[in-house]
Amino acid sequence: MKLKPSEAALIGCLGGLFATACVYPLDLAKSKVGAHVKTAKKESISALSVLRSTLLEHGFGGLYKGFGGRAVQCFAEDFIFFW
Repeated sequence: MKLKPSEAALIGCLGGLFATACVYPLDLAKSKVGAHVKTAKKESISALSVLRSTLLEHGFGGLYKGFGGRAVQCFAEDFIFFW
């Protein structure tokens, strides 16, 4: 069964959107760890500690803060790619 280009594009971008949603919290933690500035105590943070503190401070929604813009970008890129 051969898919129409529009069907393949829609399926591809929905799959890409699902994958992005699965890894977005890890990407958020990676960005926060990379942006962390060490203080005089030379304390370092880990991705796990960032995820934990985000959950405690902002709840589950905090893990997906800013996801809307990334979702639109991912949807558009994948739709064009799979067309």
